Amino acid sequence: MMADRINYKDAEQALEEYLDSCYTVSHSSATVNGYRNAITGKTNGFRTFLKERHDCDEIELCIRIKSDELDVYQILKNYVVFLDKAGLMPNSIKQFFHAVKGYLIHLGIEVYSEKCKQYVKLPKILRKRKEAITKEVLVRVMSVVSFKLRVVFLVAISSGMRIGEIGGLRLSDIDFTSTPTKIRIRAETTKTREERETFLTSETTVALKDYLKRYFDWNESQENPLLKNRNIFGRTSIGKYIRKRNVNEQRVSVDLLENILHEQLKRIPEFSGIGENLS
Repeated sequence: MMADRINYKDAEQALEEYLDSCYTVSHSSATVNGYRNAITGKTNGFRTFLKERHDCDEIELCIRIKSDELDVYQILKNYVVFLDKAGLMPNSIKQFFHAVKGYLIHLGIEVYSEKCKQYVKLPKILRKRKEAITKEVLVRVMSVVSFKLRVVFLVAISSGMRIGEIGGLRLSDIDFTSTPTKIRIRAETTKTREERETFLTSETTVALKDYLKRYFDWNESQENPLLKNRNIFGRTSIGKYIRKRNVNEQRVSVDLLENILHEQLKRIPEFSGIGENLS
């Protein structure tokens, strides 16, 4: 049942190496954080499930599967039921399941896809149609959010960029000399990992220039070398900017934008969910 290529004695080492391998494939901190939560989450994580149901961790689980004391497909099936009874949405259950399945394979446990599909049934995902933001709602939103978020909305509407792509936008990606203003969306910031170009309306261009001048002392007639590689929709400060090592600035920028948006809109019930339309 278990391949001998990996023989971990330390669960934390195993987990970190698995998450590193996931990041190598996706280069997505959000994916890695989601997978980490699936395994270590205090309420619904796989380790919690193992402790409650089998009084073991994942390393001990491997040993018990190898000795045929436990069956990997039964474990996965019971974990899905455990998540469903906890009230997780089908999308979350699917993510948790795939994270744990991949982790068990990383630990050396053989999991055959066809057999897993036959034995482990995932709840069906209900795909709801997203409601488009009406002009009237958008006008109301623009009247209550900060100037920064107004510019973010204008960029999103004008260019069709996702929130993750906007979070990764740098001054060096913007060509204000082009008419209309051209934006290069770098491959590492996109979902598809493919670079593409998009354009801004004249109204959005004016708002974006005002934003850069207000928060970063940007000068259109100068090179602005200190701003070239800075995520412009991250933290806005005119003070000295220091790039930190091992920090995913795109993810930090996206989290910041989403938190600000939710904070400013949560006091207006009918605006709930608007941020989802930027993703």
